[in-house]
Amino acid sequence: MNSDYEDKLVNIENNVQDETSLAWKKLCEYIEKIAEEGNEEFAPYEYLGEELHSQIYTLPKTIAKLKKVKTIVFAVVGV
Repeated sequence: MNSDYEDKLVNIENNVQDETSLAWKKLCEYIEKIAEEGNEEFAPYEYLGEELHSQIYTLPKTIAKLKKVKTIVFAVVGV
């Protein structure tokens, strides 16, 4: 494995998303906002911040509402 990326790997102990967490609720809120506004970019890291973003393991089914999204940004590159 490339040693440049080894320090960025995250071990997930449980792949079940906690749908009661603040991170999940904020993600769902963000998806609704993007869908309502008709935005073309989906950037959850920017909206949630590093701590909450790191708690997201799956995406909710409501992601299907993002009909106009053309660009998905999952994390900040070069941090």
